[in-house]
Amino acid sequence: MASIPRIKLGTQGFEVTKLGLGCMGLSAFYGTPVAEEDGISLIHHAFNRGITFFDTADMYGPFTNEVLVGKALKSLPREKVQLATKFGNVAIEGVFHVKGSAEYVRKACEDSLKRLDVEYIDLYYQHRVDTTVPIEETVALAKQVLDKLIGLKKNKSLSDRAFLAVVRLQTISGFTDNHLSPYILERVSFEDPVEKIMLPYLEANPLPASLQLCKVVMRFFRENAVPVTDQWGHCIGVVYREDCNELNAQLSSMMRSPPPFVTSCTSIGRAIAFLLEQKYKMIVVVKSESNYDGAFGYSMGRTVGFLTSQHLFSLVCPASHINR
Repeated sequence: MASIPRIKLGTQGFEVTKLGLGCMGLSAFYGTPVAEEDGISLIHHAFNRGITFFDTADMYGPFTNEVLVGKALKSLPREKVQLATKFGNVAIEGVFHVKGSAEYVRKACEDSLKRLDVEYIDLYYQHRVDTTVPIEETVALAKQVLDKLIGLKKNKSLSDRAFLAVVRLQTISGFTDNHLSPYILERVSFEDPVEKIMLPYLEANPLPASLQLCKVVMRFFRENAVPVTDQWGHCIGVVYREDCNELNAQLSSMMRSPPPFVTSCTSIGRAIAFLLEQKYKMIVVVKSESNYDGAFGYSMGRTVGFLTSQHLFSLVCPASHINR
C-alpha cells in the first residue's frame, strides 16, 4: 500500500490521511449513481493507493451510500480505516429538513451503524445545525450515543457553517476534532496575491437565497450588491440594490446571474480588470481543487471570498473618501 502523509484532527489524537475519499458522488447528487461493484472497486483502489479516510453520510442516497461504503469496508482491515459519517439532514418526500433532537440523533446513529455494518464509527459529525434545538442538547445526547452505542472513545464533530455553535460545542463537551466546512475556516493562502486582498467569505456575510428581503433590507442601504448563496455555501447569484422592489419576496427571485470567478491562478491584473468592466460589481474568488476536476464529471471548486470595486478601492483609499 502506498504511503500518504497523515494529519491530526483537533487535539484528541485522531489521525487521518491527509488525502481522503468523499464517497457522496458514488451514490447521489452528481449524475447517475455508479454501479455498486464499481463504487466498491474505487474505494478499494483508493485504499491500495494509501487513502484510509473515507467520508459518507446518511443523507447520501439517501442511505445507499452508507450501505455501499460498508460493503467496501468488509474486505479491508477495519483498524486501518478512518470512517466518517454524519447526521442532521433528513429527506422527507425529496425535501431536506434539519433535525437535531435527542430522539433523532440516537436513532440516526443506530441506523448508520446498521447500514455500514460496523461496530463503531471513527468520526460522527453533525451535518447541519438544528436551530430549534439547543446545541447543548444535541451534543450531550451525541456524547451518550458515542459512549453507549459505539462503546469506544471516538470523535463527535460539527460540520455546519455555525462558528458560535462550534465555540459552545467545544466549551461544553471538550470535543475538538471539528471537521468544519471551508465556509467557516477557509483553507486560504494569504501568500496568494488574489486571496491576500480578497474580502473573506465570512466578512462578506453572504445571504441565503431563501431569505425574504424584509429580513435583511438594511443590508442594501449599506451595500450596492450582496452575494447570495445556496444551502451549501456556493455563490449562486448577486442581489443589487436597484432590484430590491418587493419586501416579502425571496432573494432568489431578485438575484442576477453569478458573477465571474477567479482562482489562485488568476493574476491580480485580470481580477481587477473584471471589476473595471462596467457590467460587474463583484467577482467570486474560488479555491479550485483542480486535481479532482473531472474525476466524477464536476468541479470541486468552492467559494472562499469576494472582490468588489468598493472593497478594492478601500484598500488604497481612506474610508472617509469612499463614495457611499
